[in-house]
Amino acid sequence: MMTLFKEHGSSETESERKMKLTIDSAIAAVVVYLLAFVSLPFIAWRQQLLLIAVLVIFFIRYARTFIGQIRAAVVIPVMAYGIYTFFASFLNRNQPDSFLLTPLIFATSIGALFLYMEYARIHNQIESTVTLYYWMTLAICLLNDALAVGNGIGADGNYLLGNKFPASYLHLILAAFAYHRYVYRRNATSMFTIDIRFFALYAYAVFACSYFGCNTAAVGGIIMGVMYCFQRYLLPIVRRPLVTTVTLLICDTLLLINSAIISWAPIRNFIVNNLNKSADLTGRMPIYQQWREIINAASWHGVGMENSYAFSMQITGAADVQNGLLHIILSSGCLGAILFLSAQYLLLLHASHSINASFLVMAYAFIYISIVEVPFNKVYFAVLALIIYTASSSSTYKQSTSLYRSYKENCR
Repeated sequence: MMTLFKEHGSSETESERKMKLTIDSAIAAVVVYLLAFVSLPFIAWRQQLLLIAVLVIFFIRYARTFIGQIRAAVVIPVMAYGIYTFFASFLNRNQPDSFLLTPLIFATSIGALFLYMEYARIHNQIESTVTLYYWMTLAICLLNDALAVGNGIGADGNYLLGNKFPASYLHLILAAFAYHRYVYRRNATSMFTIDIRFFALYAYAVFACSYFGCNTAAVGGIIMGVMYCFQRYLLPIVRRPLVTTVTLLICDTLLLINSAIISWAPIRNFIVNNLNKSADLTGRMPIYQQWREIINAASWHGVGMENSYAFSMQITGAADVQNGLLHIILSSGCLGAILFLSAQYLLLLHASHSINASFLVMAYAFIYISIVEVPFNKVYFAVLALIIYTASSSSTYKQSTSLYRSYKENCR
């Protein structure tokens, strides 16, 4: 059984050493996780800059071992989006809420994430890294939930992981890690040793989302479960980068188009007066009806990610625009949205030949959630990274099977 860490100077063969995380790479992996996967309230911007400094030292020390083998087609689209996000904020640096460290840390975090994953790929440490991230995610979720049950929600309205949204999203990522570990890798011979742990962690994740009151994440978890059950039939379709991009565009423009239809007086009166239904989706439809004003305010370069709250309040009276793609447009402008969609397309294109359903399904859950929320942050890029690098961690094509097929095969 492969261990997670190795001591320097051990007597294993070179191939065995490459399969394990060194102390240095384990520290770098933990730092990357703290920057890209979670936003712990007690890790403020000063601590984040310190973590970034640790990664800079790591990359400089080991640059000669991997820098010449980095895949530019993977790293450049991510860095281009991150740099442009910072540039958009720099153009709006005179705004009252401008704080350039916010986009700088965002851009550095997603760039460092992909650089480290390139290092792990070159040194054959992807699976060890993913295993470490699984256990970290499980531990943090359990700690967050124990504190939530024992102490309730904090005085600032947050849990250990922040508000209900990041707390719920990390639980969904835990479910994806569980599927990867206990179903996709198929590292056991019994149905009960493969699937029961996944079922338990999946149910736990969805229940936690519901407990936090994040219904959108709970629905996203249900969507994940359905896609996992039928991914044998869905994967040949949804693995295509164009399908993913078109799905995102359809989902995030659906209610914007409907808002224009519902705003037409005869239809609105029919819905409200004859069907006795609310036509505003708990206050969201009035926001979507102002999508033209939002895009006009954003223009090509946006208002800056740290200024989006103030502009959203000014335009819509809400804390955010309640739509993933519209939030990117407001923050980084139309150019930022184009770079975001291009980065996603190119990343998925690179992995489409050996896609990992475990994390691709997680990405689709985020896309569905983005219809009414704003989940396209650094955590979404972490999910994209998991898709790319778990796909390329094996030299041969490996297609995962559905839960039903796993059950049938292991019961024979």
